[in-house]
Amino acid sequence: MFPTALSQMAEALTKLGAGIAFSIWSINFCYQDYQSTGMVLGIAASSAQHALTLTLPYAAAAAVFGVAMSTAAGTVYLTLRQMIAGDGFTSEQLRCSPPPMARRHLAASLLKFALPVCLGALAVNLTSVIDLASIMKRLAVAAAQNPAALYGSHQGAIPDTLAISEIPNFLYGSYTSMAVTIFNLVPAITTSFGISALPIISALWTQRKMPELRRNIESVLRLTALIVLPAGLGMSVMSGPILGMIFSSNPAEVAVATPLLKVLGLPLYLLLWRLQSTACFRG
Repeated sequence: MFPTALSQMAEALTKLGAGIAFSIWSINFCYQDYQSTGMVLGIAASSAQHALTLTLPYAAAAAVFGVAMSTAAGTVYLTLRQMIAGDGFTSEQLRCSPPPMARRHLAASLLKFALPVCLGALAVNLTSVIDLASIMKRLAVAAAQNPAALYGSHQGAIPDTLAISEIPNFLYGSYTSMAVTIFNLVPAITTSFGISALPIISALWTQRKMPELRRNIESVLRLTALIVLPAGLGMSVMSGPILGMIFSSNPAEVAVATPLLKVLGLPLYLLLWRLQSTACFRG
């Protein structure tokens, strides 16, 4: 696992460095364009603040390009290590090892396991794309037909400097980059409990030790409930202070995301209720 760990370190460091560097470069490039022409890549900007707002999508795209560069860095490291150091097996180990599977059978086996994983990942990403297309379209219609109602529903949280066409991006970005990001911290923590328990659960299932298997699963569920209850309560009651502390430099986005995070805290209570209905909470 040592080469794998180093490749992931190379990927993380490249993602950090390249993402920040490309974002800063894109912001500087767009702002210099505004200072010389009064426009940001062909789009007229009414003020310096407006110009900075127009550069943000390009900075985000540059950061995503940094993610692509990080994947390439990890691949290059593994390729160079294979070329220089080989796979780590000695000739004696290769001579004593069993013969490998035929490539056709190996490809079929990999496809059998990889296809469901790929389809699952595709379903998750496809859902995000559908949400993006549908929500953005409805926000654009609302902003075009009745902008006053949209401004009023957010109680002055939408900056007056934003053009009508920029409001959907502002609202949806506040939701996904702030409210959803904080909400996803809880599943990220609780998922680690299941991952850490997977080896022992798999071993007990193979050995058909059902009482021990049940106890281990119940322990994971109890620990999950201990995290979910205060997290859901905190998100629902203290959404404003939480977002304000983490995103203090974006007060307008925080004002938009605060009521949304309150609503997102409710599914955590539903998860807790579902856990309470299992046998681990009875008796």
